[in-house]
Order: sequence, then C-alpha cells, then structure tokens
Amino acid sequence: MVHRSRTSALGGLLAIALGMVACDRAETAAPIPPAPVSPEAELTTPPPPPTGAFIALLSPEQTAEIRTLGVAIVVPTVIPPGFRVEAVETGDAGVVGGKIYTVLYRDLDNRCFLVEFTEGGVGGSPATEYRLPIKPPLFERDDYGLNYGEFLDADSRSQADGPELMTDWLEGEDGFYRIAGASYINTTRSLPQPCQDVTPEEAVQLAESMAVLTQDISGDG
Repeated sequence: MVHRSRTSALGGLLAIALGMVACDRAETAAPIPPAPVSPEAELTTPPPPPTGAFIALLSPEQTAEIRTLGVAIVVPTVIPPGFRVEAVETGDAGVVGGKIYTVLYRDLDNRCFLVEFTEGGVGGSPATEYRLPIKPPLFERDDYGLNYGEFLDADSRSQADGPELMTDWLEGEDGFYRIAGASYINTTRSLPQPCQDVTPEEAVQLAESMAVLTQDISGDG
C-alpha cells in the first residue's frame, strides 16, 4: 500500500511539472502573424487623389497658361456631369480688347459652352427672343441676364449659326466675363463636329456658379 501511494504522488508531481512547462512554452511562443489582407479588401479603401488633380476641370498646365496673363481666372464651379475642357486659348487683343482667354468645354454628346474673358472693348449684345435673370454672387450688379433664342435683329440673326445662348458681359475687377453657347462657338471656331447647346437652365447654373479659381475650388463635373 505504501509503494502505491508513493507512485501516485510521483505521478501527480510529474503531471504538475509537465503542465508548468507547457504554460511556460505557451507564454514564450512567438505571436501568430495576422492573416494577409485579400486584394478584395484592399479595394475597399479609396486611393489618394492624383498628384496632378484637376481644378474646375482645368489641368495644372492649363491653369498655369491662363495665370501668365496676370488676371483673375473666373470659371464655373458647378459643371454638368460628362464635360471636360477641350481647349484653352490665351492672348492679347491689343488696345481694343487687351488680355483675353477662353475655355471651351464639351461633353460626349457634343454639347458645348465657352467661358470668355476680355480686359475691355465690350458692348451690349443684340436682343434675343428670351431672357432669364442671372444673379452670380461674384458680380455686384443685379440686372444681368442670359439671352437665348433667335436674335430679334435681322442682320444679327443672318450672321448667327442658329439660336443664341449667351450671358451678358459680367464685370469683374480685371475685366469682363461671359458664358457663350453653340451658335457663337460654331461661328468663331473650326470644329470637327458642330456644338450643341446646354439647356438655358444649365447655362444659368453655370453663370451663377462662377468664382475666382483658387486651390480650394474644384469642379464636380
């Protein structure tokens, strides 16, 4: 009986010792590395904006080209989806017009509009069939409008390439700005495909969203 008690005691001590070794090994074991992230999970994180992010749909190069004129760049900041900047032109019209720039926007349906700036030499536009009031916060006067439809003057109508769509000249600190539509664009430019107009309501929105281009303004186009 005594021999059996000693054997049982020794067995118990051996079991306790083995348990302590197992616990010690568990505590000192290297941590299990996390599971690799699947490609699908990585796609859920949006990528950072590109280095050359466009501002108001103008590329950094196009913006820099206009900035060489030393005038405030005024562009619409609410632009219908699908539009892109097709062309930027800058120049100097001399004593009459001074510095000028234009930005031509076009979408895949060949709808176009033009942002135009001139330092001076502007006059009134011939009357059209229709007119909508526009109230751009950037410009102080409250009697600006969008003129659209056929010219009422027969000579002006004969020279136009279809119904007109054009804002009044909007006076800023550096000069005058306006939004022009397809008739003016098709008449003054040689394009592979003629432009079509945006709606009058879209043109009003474009005019009323015009702002001085800064690094804080980005187009939603």
